[in-house]
Amino acid sequence: MESNITKQVLFVGYKDKFFKQVLENLSENVQPFHLVYTSLSLDDVKNKGTIYAQFLATNEDIQLHYADFLNNGIDANTLKKLSECRLFFNRTLDRVFLSPLSNRQSDQYFYTLVEFWFSYFNKSPGIKNIFFEASPHFPWDICLFFIAKHLNIKTYILRRTLINDCVVFDEDFRFNKQRIVKFDKSFTGGFEVDNLLTLYKKDSHWLEWSKHYKEAVNVNSVKKSVLYLLSNRVVKRIQLIFNELSNSKKTYYRLSKYNYIFFTLKRFFQQRKLFNIWEDNTKEIPDNVPLLYFPLHFQPERSTDPETGFFSQQILAIKLLLKILPKDWHIVVKEHPRQNRAEYPNLRRLNYREYSEYQEIFKLSRVIPVSVFIPSFELLSSCRMVASCTGSVLWESLLQGKPSISFGALWHSGCKSSPSIYDIEENPSIFSQLLIKDKNEVLSDLEDFIKKNSGIFVNASNSEQFAQKSSLSNNLLSSNLSDAIHYIIENK
Repeated sequence: MESNITKQVLFVGYKDKFFKQVLENLSENVQPFHLVYTSLSLDDVKNKGTIYAQFLATNEDIQLHYADFLNNGIDANTLKKLSECRLFFNRTLDRVFLSPLSNRQSDQYFYTLVEFWFSYFNKSPGIKNIFFEASPHFPWDICLFFIAKHLNIKTYILRRTLINDCVVFDEDFRFNKQRIVKFDKSFTGGFEVDNLLTLYKKDSHWLEWSKHYKEAVNVNSVKKSVLYLLSNRVVKRIQLIFNELSNSKKTYYRLSKYNYIFFTLKRFFQQRKLFNIWEDNTKEIPDNVPLLYFPLHFQPERSTDPETGFFSQQILAIKLLLKILPKDWHIVVKEHPRQNRAEYPNLRRLNYREYSEYQEIFKLSRVIPVSVFIPSFELLSSCRMVASCTGSVLWESLLQGKPSISFGALWHSGCKSSPSIYDIEENPSIFSQLLIKDKNEVLSDLEDFIKKNSGIFVNASNSEQFAQKSSLSNNLLSSNLSDAIHYIIENK
């Protein structure tokens, strides 16, 4: 009779057309609550079933719009237990605040968010499950995640895979806490093993989209002179900037128009400078030496913050690889094509690369910086191994029969040819085995991983965008995801 009891569930995100269909499919005994970013009007704040992150973006916003949640305070013992939460919270601030908060201001903001979420769960004690559309990566949902863990509220993060129409649910984004949900045979929204063994080898919709987005960088669009500013392309960008300028105070940056113009100009000159510095210091790849390929992540993204923890500082990963690699190995490092691309204006990148970071990479022996215009597939083919924080290149490497090393939790972390750096530090012999694996061994490990873990995969999508690319109907994909949510609520 347990299944007839109304279950209160908090959904973080889940607002595009595909996800709305997923939630509509849920049975009447599931009462959804929501955390979404934007409200249509200030009156929406009175909707007790929905929390708007728009009003959690600053300490002042919370005080103004959610004052009723700030009456209980928080004790010192609780704050001590949230020390890890504070570390992850701190890493999100550069994404949201273009002008850094003072230590005191960040303290106030953190304490206010913590107090808000404790009060929220006190007012909604029936919420026992939280489903995140993706890993939390803003101050407000990072605090939500850790406070839920503190209160023993179960959390489930939807993760896309690089197999088409295939997603998984993970209970945590931290490597040492990762626990991917495994479904039993009663769940009908998954895959037969034989189907998976065929499907995983097919071209991934995500990889096709990602390659087009990353590699279609026209060198002239970055290196053009001032005359480039007169082109139709830039005129269109200026129009976009002015459109966003009129809404600048509605973004989580909360900028005045004057500050928006200032930061836009600052970012424009910053990206040109950083792009030129990187390209001016690239090197030729030497012949006849073993190579490891390490592509830098675009930042900020949840793939590094929070998913790789300390290794969001990617220089730490490079130095650690140099430490464990044999002395004759070299590391090929490629900057992400979008990081310093002259695209409109993407201010969130402002705090995520510095000249000093590049200088540190350039000074490392056995590190070979290469141009952003060298296609990734060429570098993959010339290297014997790949390492990345959590990038899709790790899966691509496995498909080519080459081992890979991650610096965070992945949906394929269970593959013996794709260990994490934490596995290697715990058992150094794993790395020794990677160095001598041939293509057939890697492909065998990959197939073995699929066979042993077929029960973790849900035949669904993680967005409307990729549901539209599927040959399967939206109804089937959304129904399968709804069924997976039901299964988790009832069985986990």
